[in-house]
Amino acid sequence: MPKIVLKDGKGMTQDELIRTLNPIIRGWGEYHKHICAKTTFGHVDQVLYRMLVRWAVRRHPKKGHKWIEERYWRTIGKRNWCFASDDNTLLNMSSIPIWRHVKKSEVMRTHIRTLITLKKEDVNTEPNHRMTQSKWGHTSEPP
Repeated sequence: MPKIVLKDGKGMTQDELIRTLNPIIRGWGEYHKHICAKTTFGHVDQVLYRMLVRWAVRRHPKKGHKWIEERYWRTIGKRNWCFASDDNTLLNMSSIPIWRHVKKSEVMRTHIRTLITLKKEDVNTEPNHRMTQSKWGHTSEPP
Protein backbone atom coordinates (compact mmCIF):
# COMPACT_ATOMS: atom_id res chain seq x y z
CA MET A 1 0.00 0.00 0.00
CA PRO A 2 2.75 2.57 0.77
CA LYS A 3 4.27 1.68 -2.60
CA ILE A 4 1.07 2.79 -4.33
CA VAL A 5 0.86 5.94 -2.21
CA LEU A 6 4.47 6.86 -2.99
CA LYS A 7 4.08 6.05 -6.67
CA ASP A 8 0.86 8.05 -7.02
CA GLY A 9 2.08 10.76 -4.66
CA LYS A 10 5.03 12.03 -6.68
CA GLY A 11 3.61 15.53 -6.52
CA MET A 12 2.57 15.43 -2.87
CA THR A 13 4.26 17.62 -0.33
CA GLN A 14 6.04 16.01 2.59
CA ASP A 15 3.20 16.90 4.99
CA GLU A 16 0.57 15.38 2.68
CA LEU A 17 2.66 12.24 2.28
CA ILE A 18 3.09 11.86 6.05
CA ARG A 19 -0.64 12.43 6.66
CA THR A 20 -1.43 9.76 4.05
CA LEU A 21 1.09 7.16 5.27
CA ASN A 22 0.62 7.47 9.04
CA PRO A 23 -2.87 5.85 9.18
CA ILE A 24 -1.64 3.00 6.98
CA ILE A 25 1.40 2.36 9.16
CA ARG A 26 -0.64 2.65 12.37
CA GLY A 27 -3.26 0.25 11.00
CA TRP A 28 -0.71 -2.39 10.02
CA GLY A 29 1.03 -2.05 13.37
CA GLU A 30 -2.17 -2.31 15.41
CA TYR A 31 -3.30 -5.33 13.40
CA HIS A 32 0.02 -7.22 13.70
CA LYS A 33 1.15 -6.16 17.20
CA HIS A 34 -0.30 -9.31 18.81
CA ILE A 35 2.16 -11.62 17.07
CA CYS A 36 5.95 -11.74 17.39
CA ALA A 37 6.55 -9.09 14.74
CA LYS A 38 9.24 -6.79 16.18
CA THR A 39 11.89 -7.83 13.63
CA THR A 40 9.30 -7.63 10.84
CA PHE A 41 8.39 -4.11 11.99
CA GLY A 42 12.07 -3.15 11.75
CA HIS A 43 12.26 -4.64 8.26
CA VAL A 44 9.17 -2.68 7.17
CA ASP A 45 10.81 0.50 8.50
CA GLN A 46 13.93 -0.21 6.40
CA VAL A 47 11.94 -0.86 3.24
CA LEU A 48 9.85 2.26 3.83
CA TYR A 49 13.03 4.32 4.38
CA ARG A 50 14.44 3.16 1.03
CA MET A 51 11.16 3.97 -0.70
CA LEU A 52 11.11 7.45 0.86
CA VAL A 53 14.70 8.09 -0.28
CA ARG A 54 13.70 7.16 -3.83
CA TRP A 55 10.64 9.45 -3.54
CA ALA A 56 12.80 12.36 -2.37
CA VAL A 57 15.48 11.85 -5.05
CA ARG A 58 12.81 11.58 -7.75
CA ARG A 59 11.27 14.78 -6.44
CA HIS A 60 14.59 16.68 -6.50
CA PRO A 61 16.74 15.05 -9.22
CA LYS A 62 19.26 17.90 -9.42
CA LYS A 63 19.94 18.17 -5.69
CA GLY A 64 22.60 16.24 -3.82
CA HIS A 65 22.00 13.55 -1.21
CA LYS A 66 23.22 15.82 1.59
CA TRP A 67 20.66 18.50 0.69
CA ILE A 68 17.87 15.89 0.51
CA GLU A 69 18.94 14.45 3.87
CA GLU A 70 18.83 17.86 5.57
CA ARG A 71 15.52 18.74 3.94
CA TYR A 72 13.51 15.61 4.75
CA TRP A 73 15.17 13.74 7.66
CA ARG A 74 15.69 15.02 11.19
CA THR A 75 16.80 13.93 14.61
CA ILE A 76 13.95 13.91 17.12
CA GLY A 77 14.97 13.09 20.67
CA LYS A 78 17.18 10.01 20.52
CA ARG A 79 15.82 8.91 17.15
CA ASN A 80 17.91 9.76 14.11
CA TRP A 81 16.69 9.69 10.53
CA CYS A 82 13.08 10.62 11.22
CA PHE A 83 11.14 11.52 8.09
CA ALA A 84 9.61 14.70 9.44
CA SER A 85 8.48 18.17 8.50
CA ASP A 86 7.86 21.16 10.72
CA ASP A 87 4.34 19.92 11.54
CA ASN A 88 4.35 16.10 11.15
CA THR A 89 6.54 13.08 11.79
CA LEU A 90 6.21 9.73 10.05
CA LEU A 91 5.48 6.88 12.45
CA ASN A 92 7.98 4.06 12.86
CA MET A 93 6.42 0.62 12.99
CA SER A 94 9.21 -0.54 15.27
CA SER A 95 8.06 1.97 17.90
CA ILE A 96 4.63 0.27 18.17
CA PRO A 97 4.63 -1.87 21.32
CA ILE A 98 4.06 -5.61 20.95
CA TRP A 99 1.28 -7.05 23.15
CA ARG A 100 1.87 -10.65 24.09
CA HIS A 101 -1.08 -12.93 24.74
CA VAL A 102 -1.10 -14.03 28.37
CA LYS A 103 -2.69 -17.41 28.99
CA LYS A 104 -5.09 -17.45 31.91
CA SER A 105 -3.98 -19.55 34.82
CA GLU A 106 -6.02 -22.46 36.15
CA VAL A 107 -6.87 -20.41 39.26
CA MET A 108 -8.34 -17.65 37.11
CA ARG A 109 -10.34 -20.11 35.00
CA THR A 110 -11.73 -21.74 38.16
CA HIS A 111 -12.67 -18.33 39.51
CA ILE A 112 -14.48 -17.43 36.28
CA ARG A 113 -16.35 -20.78 36.29
CA THR A 114 -17.45 -20.14 39.88
CA LEU A 115 -18.73 -16.68 38.97
CA ILE A 116 -20.67 -18.07 36.03
CA THR A 117 -22.19 -20.81 38.19
CA LEU A 118 -23.23 -18.27 40.84
CA LYS A 119 -24.79 -16.08 38.19
CA LYS A 120 -26.79 -19.04 36.83
CA GLU A 121 -27.99 -19.88 40.34
CA ASP A 122 -29.12 -16.27 40.81
CA VAL A 123 -31.11 -16.46 37.60
CA ASN A 124 -32.75 -19.74 38.65
CA THR A 125 -33.77 -18.43 42.10
CA GLU A 126 -35.62 -15.38 40.78
CA PRO A 127 -39.38 -15.45 41.39
CA ASN A 128 -41.47 -16.79 38.55
CA HIS A 129 -42.83 -13.79 36.69
CA ARG A 130 -45.08 -15.95 34.58
CA MET A 131 -47.63 -16.17 37.37
CA THR A 132 -50.77 -14.28 36.48
CA GLN A 133 -53.29 -12.78 38.84
CA SER A 134 -56.96 -13.00 38.01
CA LYS A 135 -59.34 -10.15 38.55
CA TRP A 136 -60.63 -11.88 41.76
CA GLY A 137 -57.12 -11.87 43.35
CA HIS A 138 -56.24 -15.54 42.74
CA THR A 139 -52.85 -16.39 41.31
CA SER A 140 -52.49 -19.14 38.80
CA GLU A 141 -49.88 -20.34 36.40
CA PRO A 142 -50.53 -19.90 32.70
CA PRO A 143 -51.29 -23.11 30.79
